[in-house]
Amino acid sequence: MMLVFSIALPAMAADGGISKAACELLRLPGCTTEAGNGTSTIQKDRFSSLLKALLEYLGRRPEKPAPVDPSPKPVDPTPVDPDPVCPDPVCPDPVCPDPVCPDPVCPDPVCPDPGCPNPVDPDPVDPDPVDPDPVDPDPVDPSPSVPSSYEQRVVELVNQERARNGLGALTMNNKLSDVARLKSEDMRKNGYFSHTSPTYGSPFDMMRQFGISYRSAGENIARGQRTPEEVVQAWMDSPGHRANILGASYTQIGVGYLASGNYWTQMFIG
Repeated sequence: MMLVFSIALPAMAADGGISKAACELLRLPGCTTEAGNGTSTIQKDRFSSLLKALLEYLGRRPEKPAPVDPSPKPVDPTPVDPDPVCPDPVCPDPVCPDPVCPDPVCPDPVCPDPGCPNPVDPDPVDPDPVDPDPVDPDPVDPSPSVPSSYEQRVVELVNQERARNGLGALTMNNKLSDVARLKSEDMRKNGYFSHTSPTYGSPFDMMRQFGISYRSAGENIARGQRTPEEVVQAWMDSPGHRANILGASYTQIGVGYLASGNYWTQMFIG
């Protein structure tokens, strides 16, 4: 910012001397004025040097400051490379925890829901059994009996399944039904559920003991089903039993049902 100011100096005398007004302005010692006579006295040398200094001061202009570089000079300190200190390695003693052996957990056994139907034991099928001359030192001839309504209903349901598969109906053989009934009674009496009887042996041995001849034979057994519909459906859901019911080589069937324990036996011959 430039400061501008002005001072009005009194005019000098025309004869080249310093006027009275200059003395009044500067008020210098030794400078006196005499009114009215137009004359003045002053120490001229001293006044001249003061006036010159004043004029130089008034005419001076501000100098431009020397440029300053605002960016600081980088200081590169002398790098200090201390001697590296390598601590001694610490090797802790290995700690081996004691092995933990959990106690074995044995899950509780799972018992099937008693409401589930009893399993159906698939029977062995003898498609072409060899029938030697029967040797029965003490043959047993069961007394003839009339098939029950449940046994007859089983035969009806079996023939319906065969008809759906393009097979001929089976004829109910009363003598074969008696043998099948003895098998159901034997299972209940001796407490087993198997095709092999502790009393009569295999189904084929049992048939021969009672004089049943055949070229092909098979057997289905079941336990726990309460109706003919239930037991036939269970047999049809089992591949092995289904194969007996739909056996193309069979022509006759015997059914034995024992209400006590709901034991069922089917015997097929052809």
